[in-house]
Amino acid sequence: MAVPIIRQRSHQSKTGKHLHPLLIGIKPFFEKTRDSENGILRPFKRLLADVLSSTEGLDVAIDAANTLFQALTSRGHRITIAPTSAQLRRADVDLRESSRKNHYQHSAWSPERPTVVYIGGVPIGLTLFEMTEAVEMLYVGNSSYVPVRSLTPDQRRRYQEPRYWTTTKDLPSSRLCLQMYCPSWLVNWVTRCPEEKPGQFTSMVPAIVEELESAGPELSAKLDAARILAEEKERQWRDEQARRQEAEERARQEQRRQDARGDLLAAIAGWDEAIRFDAYFAAAAQSAELLDADERHRLLARIAIARELVGTSDPLQMLLHWKAPNERT
Repeated sequence: MAVPIIRQRSHQSKTGKHLHPLLIGIKPFFEKTRDSENGILRPFKRLLADVLSSTEGLDVAIDAANTLFQALTSRGHRITIAPTSAQLRRADVDLRESSRKNHYQHSAWSPERPTVVYIGGVPIGLTLFEMTEAVEMLYVGNSSYVPVRSLTPDQRRRYQEPRYWTTTKDLPSSRLCLQMYCPSWLVNWVTRCPEEKPGQFTSMVPAIVEELESAGPELSAKLDAARILAEEKERQWRDEQARRQEAEERARQEQRRQDARGDLLAAIAGWDEAIRFDAYFAAAAQSAELLDADERHRLLARIAIARELVGTSDPLQMLLHWKAPNERT
């Protein structure tokens, strides 16, 4: 019985190159996308390689990312989506070819976790994106805009203000840019490698790989210095917290001592007052013996009411209920 031969599916880019594992099968996810104001795709899935492009530029972007990833892999550098445990952050990306002040930029898609290459154990974040450029657009009705640069002379004469007007929009430029950055919160390092003309990226890859390999040791030194500084700041913060807690505890102890002393002095003062009351009532009772029966009975009844009103003070009970400083919270 003949054994059937199972042929594995070949994953190739448009240029015929085998795709890097991070790029295999990602295109369909980018084709399922949310609405985008600037034409850059915003897929629903977010656990993807950090590649951003328009629909028209998607194949080119994937091929460019593959060229870079394969070049880095051939040099022994591991490229992966950062693991959750690494706690690495993705640097913000300005898609615009040139930033403009006081100009709102629509939020771009971002992956769930950054794509990083490890250079000598140091992670460096990579974002490959299609830049947007400022394009003068003409409103032609029905919520539609067309680039002014694409208008024919007849169209320019037909579309006149005030019914039609122009504005500036950010649209895909067909030029790629690689943003490289330190994904650690400890070091702020971001650099961009943009194309000047579409299709240049492949020729830029050797220089990009060289720049990444040079950046690895430099970032390693900066990270070590930043960690030492962060550890020192953490130690100083802990010491300051310990001193503050010790000072607060001393203040609490002193307050407990003062409260205990105040309660004791108040109890003693109360006891002194109770003794005076007792002496007063005893003298009154003794004086009552000199009165006739009716007056004596009436005075003794009033003394009883007065004693009940004043109450009694038992020094033993007072001490049993009194709280010493170390018993107070």
